Amino acid sequence: MPTQINEDVFVAEAKEKAAGFTSFMQIVDSKWCTEQFRNLSEQKALRILESAAAEFANHGYEHANTNRVAENAGISVGSLFNYFPTKENLFRHIVYTGSTLIMGQMKSVIDGDKSIWQRLEDLLWRVVESSQAMPQLVQLYHEVTSTGNRAMVAPVATDLEGYTANSYKQLIIAAQQSGEVRAELDPTLTAFLIDNIIITLQYSLACDYYMMRLDLYNSEVTNEQLVADSLSFIKNAIGAE
Repeated sequence: MPTQINEDVFVAEAKEKAAGFTSFMQIVDSKWCTEQFRNLSEQKALRILESAAAEFANHGYEHANTNRVAENAGISVGSLFNYFPTKENLFRHIVYTGSTLIMGQMKSVIDGDKSIWQRLEDLLWRVVESSQAMPQLVQLYHEVTSTGNRAMVAPVATDLEGYTANSYKQLIIAAQQSGEVRAELDPTLTAFLIDNIIITLQYSLACDYYMMRLDLYNSEVTNEQLVADSLSFIKNAIGAE
């Protein structure tokens, strides 16, 4: 029988963890894993999580196979269920880790005291580096927010999108007050448009279809050019003269 999840607690814990999160493997403790998993070496735990993230990203929740997760992680399926009692537990742990990572990365950049352009540049670099270092998490987020499993991940996705939307909006409002961004722009719509640019960039570095599209437009683009041109585009669109 699937584990009953208190969605309010799930979201609250993700917010609490976000402030201190700096790397993928710092989030290994959740209500969905067992004490045996908490006691694993970092290397083994990471191997299991990467295998699970890739499996869910490639096959979706319904068609994900725990035998493949275990095989690709180099463990027995019995051991996998000692660490995560159900497939749902494993899935929620992976989604929790990914959403916490995204919020933690955003918080560390958005809450700084640099100019809006410096913060956006830092954020773009975080997106580029994390998408290339951990494509499975980006693929997983794309999978669960665009196809099935919506009921299962909706509270997390909604909270994450709400956090992102509010962070961008407050950044825009502060920049309008400081004279960096045009005062006549609607901060909510401006935040939405910036977020769309960043999401597309993220998918273009990690998801097969979007990577193919990027290659069609510019097969030789560098990370430096992606960041510089994205920032230039945003600045020219919303920057005050």
